Amino acid sequence: MRNRLLLFVTALLCFCLSAYSQANEGETPSRPYFSPHLRFGVTLNVDANGLHGGRYRESEVPDKPAFGGSLVAKLHAGEATDVFNFSIGLGYRGFWDQAPPHEFVRHSTFSDYLLYSRNHSDNRDGSEVRPLGGQLVIPAEAHINLVRMGDEGSFFIGGGLEYGLRVYQSKRYANYFGAHIMNVASLSYQPMIGIKADLEDFGFMLSLYYKRYIYNAFNTKDIPIDKFNRGYLGIQLSIVLGE
Repeated sequence: MRNRLLLFVTALLCFCLSAYSQANEGETPSRPYFSPHLRFGVTLNVDANGLHGGRYRESEVPDKPAFGGSLVAKLHAGEATDVFNFSIGLGYRGFWDQAPPHEFVRHSTFSDYLLYSRNHSDNRDGSEVRPLGGQLVIPAEAHINLVRMGDEGSFFIGGGLEYGLRVYQSKRYANYFGAHIMNVASLSYQPMIGIKADLEDFGFMLSLYYKRYIYNAFNTKDIPIDKFNRGYLGIQLSIVLGE
């Protein structure tokens, strides 16, 4: 995982240098630090916490990644060509697990067995993906637009905080691990890097991020492994309405 993260950071640094050199071939026009222009938008996040070796709770099922994803309505402040941009939103984030533990399958009820046993009782290849839980999330982000890309775009770095409140948790996982597999609330941070642009009728932003939890979403007392609380590497796409 560390090697993958190092390669990821190296690739991003190369991209930064390339974008910076291209942008400075000509004169860069002056631009405002911040424009008090408010617009609404929709953001989609998809992430995973990596491919890991080892075994899940010492079972015969490989330790496969957990997945996360969110759909968020956001209020954006500033233009894509400003030096600084800010946003805050409200949405839903879900978590999914790949390869539920074989003990979970073996000791489940008959209906659960029908749902979980395929690909585990025979092959155990970990190709099943099952929901874990969901949160109501409030993300806030700040961006620094480092390099202009054309007349209406920028290359940026930034970071954000996300507060989450539990609204759903899998009863099947709770029956196996414990009554409260998810904590009531969580807090995470995520550095990010990407590009953004304001077009004629809408704007867009595409970025890569790495999410880490300050206060975990999952209860490590009921789940005695850190599989679900590892860092999540993901991609974010935002569509901003209006000019």
